[in-house]
Amino acid sequence: MLIGMWRAAFLCAMVALPISAAPTQFVFKQLVVGGSSDVQVAAINNKIQYVGSYLDNNGSHGFMFSGGVPTLLAPGPGCSGVMPAAVNVRTTILGFVACGNPPEPGLFDWWRGVYNPNCCFALGQPNPDYHVGINATGVVFFNTASLGSGNNGWLLGTPLNFASIYPPGSNAEICSINSGGIVAGVATGSDVPPIFFQGPGATFTTFAPPAVASISGCAFINDAGGIAGGYVDKTGTPHGFVYDGSGFVLFGMPVTATSVTVDAYNNKGRAVGSYFDPAKQMWYLFWYNGASVTVFGHFMARSQLSLALNDSGILMLAVRNLDGGQSRSYRVLCVGVGC
Repeated sequence: MLIGMWRAAFLCAMVALPISAAPTQFVFKQLVVGGSSDVQVAAINNKIQYVGSYLDNNGSHGFMFSGGVPTLLAPGPGCSGVMPAAVNVRTTILGFVACGNPPEPGLFDWWRGVYNPNCCFALGQPNPDYHVGINATGVVFFNTASLGSGNNGWLLGTPLNFASIYPPGSNAEICSINSGGIVAGVATGSDVPPIFFQGPGATFTTFAPPAVASISGCAFINDAGGIAGGYVDKTGTPHGFVYDGSGFVLFGMPVTATSVTVDAYNNKGRAVGSYFDPAKQMWYLFWYNGASVTVFGHFMARSQLSLALNDSGILMLAVRNLDGGQSRSYRVLCVGVGC
């Protein structure tokens, strides 16, 4: 689809949403794994199994919690630095690991106790600075930083053709995948406007929110094909959005923010993310329930936040101090009518 074709649709489909005044509460429980509170949680599935890594005096270790019981994920012979990044409803875990001499980054998968340190790619190396994921049927995506030509996305070890989105030299990143194998992501270039894309891998459809100037974060797709993300318009105003293929619903924050970043969007139409308040020099979390926005939690400016969300509305939060110090992770429950 051409971006210009959506101009008329924007006028009739764009809706401004109110800020929630509902008595909604968020209950935080800090995660401790292997006696360590230096924990980086990464993902949660609909079986309430969540994965991540923790650091102790012996280095970094991977873990999975299932039924409240932790399973530690060993790196395997010749490998180190296990960093689980995704888990599906089949309890297949996907993540990063370094193997060989010298160590080279790669992807591992772990399924029912069977560990494979080189599961998913034949060319290129997955870049841990970008998203990876696995859907309910086991379809894997990841991103690589290729030589001088931006980022390349891969599905099951096959490089995707981004030429239908942007010319060579531009950056494109897959951010999410749904149960039907449809991916969603973002693309930017020095001489072209930023856009979002979706598609099954062979053919992509692009779309752009109203008056987009820059993109904040990534794009997340649910099983119904709805996509949530964030952007800044040409007046400098940040927005969150939900796109259903025919138009956009926009939502804003209750204060002047410099960016709105969506981190997850579930099958119940809930989105979570963060925004930055320059006046207070603080990051705030937000919960979008499909009709309104509730703000909760705040963190210092030099914090890196990542969030994951399942269909039960259980939120996993990791907070990393960019000035050093330990990471902290939390399981967060939304309680109240605004959830």
